[in-house]
Amino acid sequence: QDEARQIIAGGLAGLDASAAEALVMGVRGDVLTLQEETRIFMPLLPHLEWLPRLGPTLAAAPQLMEMADAGTSAAAYAFRGLKPGLTALQTGNGDLLATLTQTVAQAAPDLAQAAAGIDRVAAAYAGIDNRQALPWQLRQYFPQLDEWLPVAQAGLQLSAALPSLLGGSGPRTYLIVAQNEDELRPTGGFISGVGLLTLNQGQITALQFDDANLVDDWANKPYDWPPDPLYQFMGSELFLFRDANFWPDFPTSATAMMDLYTYGQGVPLDGVVAIDQQFLQMLLTALGPVTLPDLDATVSGDNVLEWIRAAWAPPPDAENLREWMLSRKSFMGPLAAAMQTRLLQNPGEVDFVALAQTLRQAVETKHLSVYMRDPAVAAVLAQMGWDGRLYAPPRQDALLVVDTNLGFNKANALVDTAFRYAVALASDGTGEATLSVTYTHRGAPRNEACIHQTIYTSETTYDRLVDDCYWNYVRVYVPAAAELQAASSEPVPAANFVTQRPWDGNVQMSADPSGLATFANFLLLRPGETTTHEYVYRLPAVTASAVAGTQTYQLQWRKQPGTRPQPLQVVVTLPAGAQVVSTLPASAQVDGAVITFDLLLTTDVDISVTYR
Repeated sequence: QDEARQIIAGGLAGLDASAAEALVMGVRGDVLTLQEETRIFMPLLPHLEWLPRLGPTLAAAPQLMEMADAGTSAAAYAFRGLKPGLTALQTGNGDLLATLTQTVAQAAPDLAQAAAGIDRVAAAYAGIDNRQALPWQLRQYFPQLDEWLPVAQAGLQLSAALPSLLGGSGPRTYLIVAQNEDELRPTGGFISGVGLLTLNQGQITALQFDDANLVDDWANKPYDWPPDPLYQFMGSELFLFRDANFWPDFPTSATAMMDLYTYGQGVPLDGVVAIDQQFLQMLLTALGPVTLPDLDATVSGDNVLEWIRAAWAPPPDAENLREWMLSRKSFMGPLAAAMQTRLLQNPGEVDFVALAQTLRQAVETKHLSVYMRDPAVAAVLAQMGWDGRLYAPPRQDALLVVDTNLGFNKANALVDTAFRYAVALASDGTGEATLSVTYTHRGAPRNEACIHQTIYTSETTYDRLVDDCYWNYVRVYVPAAAELQAASSEPVPAANFVTQRPWDGNVQMSADPSGLATFANFLLLRPGETTTHEYVYRLPAVTASAVAGTQTYQLQWRKQPGTRPQPLQVVVTLPAGAQVVSTLPASAQVDGAVITFDLLLTTDVDISVTYR
C-alpha cells in the first residue's frame, strides 16, 4: 500500500510507468499464489459466518478473493494495453489525440479482458451481503470502490468504441450543441450556439462555432411546421434548428438536430454532444484556467458564466445591432480553441483522473448528453447511460417533469422548483398518486403585465431577459396506463401571448413513443410569485413480487437535463396491514405504514420500498 501511494502521489504526470507496471504484475503474481493455496478451503468458508469476530470475513472470502483475482487481472491487462498512451500523456510529444487513438485500437484485446475483469469485480462486490460486519481494514476501501467501479466500467466500455469515435476508421463529424439552461428546454436549455467538430485518424481537422440562428436556410428552402406548442404559444411557423431539442428523449431530439443541421448546411453528421453552461464550469474546473489571447482574458470555472453573459452586452448604437446579434456567441470559439490547446498540447498539466470523474459526473447530473448514429457506438453509449434515452421501466412507477421556457427570455435563472409526490398503494399493486410541483420566481414583485418579448433591441441586456415572467409549457411523464383524475388549471388570456391565442387551462393527455404517458399543462409565473401545480392520477400495478412473499414498489424519477438541484419529497403509504421490510435509500423515515424520502434531486433517483 505504501509503495502504491508513493507511485500515484504525483498523478499521471509524475507516474513512474516502469515502477507502476512492476507493482501491478507483482501483486498479480501474489494474488494468483494466494488463490492457489486457499482454493481447497473456499467451498467451506461461506458456512463459517457463525464464528465469533472472524465469521463475516470468512463467509465473504470467496467474493473477496474473486475481487482480488479479477481486479488484478483487469489492472494487468489495462496497464499492458495503455502503457504507450501513458508515455504520450506524460511527454506531450507528437499529436496526442492521434497517438491515443492508435494506442486504444491496438490495445482492444487487452482492454476487452480488462473490462471483463472489472465486471467480475462488480459482481463479486455486489455479492457481499453484510459489508458493515467486515473489518475496518476492508471497509475503508468500499467508498473508493463505490466511486471508481462505475468510472472503470464506463471507461472500458467506451474504449471499445473510442477509435471509431475519434475517426480511426475514417472522418467523423459531430455537432457540439451549446444549450443555455437559463432558458430551459427539454434536453438542457435553449440551443444558443453550435459547434462543428471533425476528427480523422485521431486528429482534429476542423472546429468552429456559430450562432444557432445561422444554421437554417429558411429563406431558400421549405421547412416543416414545428411541434404544436411552439406554434400555439410562440407563434413559430417553421421548425428551425434552435428548437430541435423539443423532446426529452435525447436520441429523438439529437436526430432532429442532425437532420435540421444537414438540411440547412448540407453537412452530413455522425453524432451530437450536447452541453450546458454548468458543464463548462465543471470542465474548466477540471482542466484549470485557460488563456484567450485574442480577448486578453483568463477564463476559469469561476468566471466562465460572467464571460458568457458579457458576450450579451449590446452595442451602444442600433446600427451595430445586427452585427452584435450574429457575433454575441463568438466567445465559444476562442474558448474551445484554448481548451483544446491545454488538453492536447500541455497534457502534463492536466489531471486526467479528475477529468474522467468530471465527465461521468456531468452525465449523471444531466449536463452532458451524447448520441451517435453508429448503431454499435450508440449501443455502448446507451448501456453507459450517456445518451439521455427516455424509456418506461416495466411494472414500475416512473416520473419526469419537463419544463419548457417559451417566453423568449432567460427567466429560469430566477425560478426554483420543488417536488412532492405522494403514493397510496393498494393491495393489488395499483396506487393513487398526487404530484405537486412548486415554482418560485425570485425576481422582485412588480405590477407590470406579462407580455411576450420577441424583438431584441439595444436595450435588451441579459439581466433584462432574466428578470422577466416565466412562460412554462409543462409535461409530466408517467406510466402509460395512468389515469388523470384532477389537475391544476390556470387559464391565460389571449392578450398575454404574442400569438393572441389563449390557454384554456385544460391539461392535455397523450401517449409518448417512450412507452410513457404525458400530462401537458401551462403556467405563467410573474416575478415574486409562487405557484403549485398538482396532478392527481391513478397508477396501474407498480409493484412486483420479491422474495419470501414480499412486494416491492419501485419509482424511477428522472431529472430534467440542465436543471439545478431541486428538493424532492416522496411519501409512500403501504396497503392496510403491510409492514416495511427495507427501503432504498435506507435513509427513509418510517412511521408505521408511511415511508417518507426527503432528497435533493441532482441526478436520476431510484426509490424502492419492500414490504410484507
